[in-house]
Amino acid sequence: MIYKQELHRHYNKKDSKDDYKEVKPVQVEGYPKNRFEATVYWGGKGDSLLEVGCGSGNILLTLRDNYRKCVGVELSEAKANELKKLSSDCLVIGIK
Repeated sequence: MIYKQELHRHYNKKDSKDDYKEVKPVQVEGYPKNRFEATVYWGGKGDSLLEVGCGSGNILLTLRDNYRKCVGVELSEAKANELKKLSSDCLVIGIK
């Protein structure tokens, strides 16, 4: 339990200064150049999308139109709360 509390404290402190208005869709041109592009490239389309560790939502927000249901799980309560404000069509869960 102490480890979980330390993680929450670390991520909430670290992420409290992030600017969530700068979340931009991941664009892929040609072969993916990083893990974000690779995730979008291989993400495809489907019924449900679950992203564990969704952070500020770059991938979740990029792929949401390709899925009927989108769920993001984030350890940082600060990031989860900000992502909830940006995306009313995705379920975002902050772990407490």
